[in-house]
Amino acid sequence: MLRGTQALDQESDARYINQLKNLNRYYDSAGRLNDVASRVIKAYKLSMAHLGAKHGTTNMSRHLYYKLLLSNKNYVEAIPLILESIANLGKRKNDSFKHIRYLDQLASLYGITKQLEKEEETLLLLLKMNKKAFDINNEDNTDIIITLAENYCRRNKIKEFEKLITSHHLKYFCK
Repeated sequence: MLRGTQALDQESDARYINQLKNLNRYYDSAGRLNDVASRVIKAYKLSMAHLGAKHGTTNMSRHLYYKLLLSNKNYVEAIPLILESIANLGKRKNDSFKHIRYLDQLASLYGITKQLEKEEETLLLLLKMNKKAFDINNEDNTDIIITLAENYCRRNKIKEFEKLITSHHLKYFCK
């Protein structure tokens, strides 16, 4: 399929890039994304260059590339893809929920890569957005608060830790 499309179109053509993305999705559905790693990267780069960052094909190609990076534990390389996804969000209600999901992923990546200041910054924004979008006493907020408390403990920010735990009436101690 890909060779046929390539024979008809140049690699910069939207139809070729879309077919490449579709084929990558089939491999992803089969749990074989790593088998076509170079094609996943190629689809992302071609779609960015020729279709633009906000195009649907680019969004899917970015998502597949992100999944590939995570499966190979390339967390540092995955961070710019999440930031790009956030930058491409619009103002629709559904986008605010995507923003929350992306921030959650970003905070995790910052934590895994030990970028603790950025993790704190992201967790504070995530907490603010989560409170705005959902019930203030939402269980997800407790998870965010505990992750933030752990961040403060690792960075020895005891005043911030105590203020956070006290204001949210949690019994949590630095280890």
